[in-house]
Amino acid sequence: MDGLASQKKDYDLMKKTLLILLLLLSTAVLAESDYETPPDLKASDVLPPEMVVGPNHKVEEKVENDGFLNHYVVNSKWGQLEMVSTATLRKRIHELNAMAEMEQLKGTKEFKNGVEQMAGKLASGGKNLVTHPVKSVKKIGKGIGGVFKSIGGVFSGKGSERGSTEGNTLERVSGFSKTERQYAQRFDVDPYSRNELLQKELSDVSKAGFLGSTITSLGLGQVAGRAAGLVSAAGDVSDLVHTTPPDKLREINRKKLEEMEVDDDVIDLFTKNTNFTITEQTAIVSALSQMTEVKQREDFVKFAVLTDTPVLADFRTVQAHLYSVYTEKWQKLDQFVQYGELSCAQAVDGTVVVAAPVDTLFWTEQIADHMTTLNGAILETDPKARRVLWIAGDFSTQAEAELKALGWELRPRALEKIQE
Repeated sequence: MDGLASQKKDYDLMKKTLLILLLLLSTAVLAESDYETPPDLKASDVLPPEMVVGPNHKVEEKVENDGFLNHYVVNSKWGQLEMVSTATLRKRIHELNAMAEMEQLKGTKEFKNGVEQMAGKLASGGKNLVTHPVKSVKKIGKGIGGVFKSIGGVFSGKGSERGSTEGNTLERVSGFSKTERQYAQRFDVDPYSRNELLQKELSDVSKAGFLGSTITSLGLGQVAGRAAGLVSAAGDVSDLVHTTPPDKLREINRKKLEEMEVDDDVIDLFTKNTNFTITEQTAIVSALSQMTEVKQREDFVKFAVLTDTPVLADFRTVQAHLYSVYTEKWQKLDQFVQYGELSCAQAVDGTVVVAAPVDTLFWTEQIADHMTTLNGAILETDPKARRVLWIAGDFSTQAEAELKALGWELRPRALEKIQE
């Protein structure tokens, strides 16, 4: 009897253990199924018609999403381009239209005359820069150089902070970079854009223009709208970026950051992080400097220092703009606040605000972990805190339900609603 009782006890224990394992397994499967896998989107559904197809581009219908940003493929006469985020797409379309006008310029008599003058110039007075470039550069550009070591994409050290989109040293000392900025201003594009095709077109037209070619009433350089992406709290930083050399821009940015009482070491790390272009750094500094009544702006700069990819640099630039718009048009902000590794803002009434240039937010595992961690950190500080998520795009149905269940107030398509 004792043996049978013991066997029954073992059987019951095994049965109970099995049931627990099955329950845990089913719970894990259920939890996993609660996350979303972003579906493929359609360009015609998420973009206005003029962005889907234009005179110089066509966006492929299939659009992938990584949980919060859309990934686009664009066909053009210059080849196929891939880009992340709707904000970047808008900027690239603007650049493609400008490039088409630059190509028209290159076919004109004025441009050809400029090229001929360039050949003559190089054969005479400009000869030294070509035959002895190293000596000339050392003499004229003393103090320009410098090398950095990269740790996780964040640059530190002493010396030059010049990014890869600012032209080489020979072009800068010979005047090409100044002329490129002038042509960029005429065609209303970012002279420091990461678009290598645009950089080539700017370089081509600038070298001819620098040596005497005058572009008169050709009907070019009339690309509609201000350069997409050159944004700040004041609206844009186009004039400043187009008319000011990059070294001078850095001086201006540093002075503004010092006036915001940002620590010198933080300023150094921010300005020497070449994942940002000088345009992006200028736009961030300009946006923050306009938020004169917002405290702890240094926290946003510290947050930006950790940026380790160009895509994230673009995201942070637009995010700074969104915060500036929020405090100006929606609700006054009091300060920037840190929750763990995350930087948020706090309104004058205590509301915690997260502004983000999201295209479409899906409830992926990554987003779920990110938001629940942030939510817990906020509530640990203030259990009754009002929380607002203010984004440029939309929420999926599930993301909307999950975030509301966590207690967030959601503001989709925020910029559009402000402009209504």
